[in-house]
Amino acid sequence: MRTDELSVWEFARYALQRNDEAIRFSEAKAGLVLTLTGLVLGLVSSRVAQLVDLLAHLLCWMRVLTIVSMATLLSGIVVVTAASLGIMFPRLHVTDTTSHLNFIYVASISEQQSIDKMSHIESDAALDQTISQVHATAVIASRKFGLMRLAMVGTALVLVGSTIVVLLGYLI
Repeated sequence: MRTDELSVWEFARYALQRNDEAIRFSEAKAGLVLTLTGLVLGLVSSRVAQLVDLLAHLLCWMRVLTIVSMATLLSGIVVVTAASLGIMFPRLHVTDTTSHLNFIYVASISEQQSIDKMSHIESDAALDQTISQVHATAVIASRKFGLMRLAMVGTALVLVGSTIVVLLGYLI
């Protein structure tokens, strides 16, 4: 293997590792956001029951504020849940190329077929397969980061809605 080929291999391996770390980071963040949203829902749920009971007796502006804040809270929970689940359960097919590095492909063939294919692959083809996986993991990481932005918007909705609900609960 030539020196310039080695540096391309190192670059491809670095890019693949970096994409994998970005994917893991998004998944960990989604799990944390989903957990925190569940905790907020648990904390607010006791006050929501009180507010619903007192809704008929509230002043008009407090009634509207209560309904809007609960709607904001619930829409935030739906957004966080949908986005987080989209992050944790991504699409498995992102490219049209069948890669020897893709776990679905490797699992679909026998162990001996896998050994034969991997041991007889030429250097250029192996590099092409690796670069293809860099692209595939970049697409996955990009989708997950986009969904994470959406989950953060949902988190903001949850925080705004829950804060207003809790404050109204203490005022009543």
